[in-house]
Amino acid sequence: MNEIDFIKKEIEENLSERRLKHVYSVKDYIEKLSKIFSLDSKKCEIAALGHDIFREKNSKTLMEQAKKYKLNLKMYEINYPLLLHGKIAALYLKEKYELDEEIYQAIYYHTSGCINSNDITKALVISDSAEQTRDYKGVEELRKISEKSLDEAYNYVMKGKITYALKNRLLILDETIEYWNKHVLEVQI
Repeated sequence: MNEIDFIKKEIEENLSERRLKHVYSVKDYIEKLSKIFSLDSKKCEIAALGHDIFREKNSKTLMEQAKKYKLNLKMYEINYPLLLHGKIAALYLKEKYELDEEIYQAIYYHTSGCINSNDITKALVISDSAEQTRDYKGVEELRKISEKSLDEAYNYVMKGKITYALKNRLLILDETIEYWNKHVLEVQI
């Protein structure tokens, strides 16, 4: 069984109908971006299908997986294990299929973003926020931007993550802050 068939089987056995719809919408959106920006369509598909494979696992399972993979947990990941779902999905799929580094990074950081993001990572982060089941203020603007520039769309998503977290008194992940600070410094220089 190839990695795409394996991931499809895993998600169809482990995700709710609502989450599956989201995952397949992310896949459709990232395929569109892969055509526009000449990205590897197979890598994009694997990243999209695998990104939420652990999204609906309970806290106990996520913490067990974090221990198995010897993740160095931050305080907020211990308190909110759901934040680990991307990291664990990337590690799990790398163990099963030796994911290439671009796909691994995309899945690992799809929740937080990261500095030095590859284009597959950018496309996945964007697709996760812009896919067709998403309906929030600014999503149409994101969709327009995403058809013109991966970098601009990625920055738009990252700014949106920070703004949303601040408005709702939510945690801002270290990787998100690190990315944003680097971005701001690059723009100023």
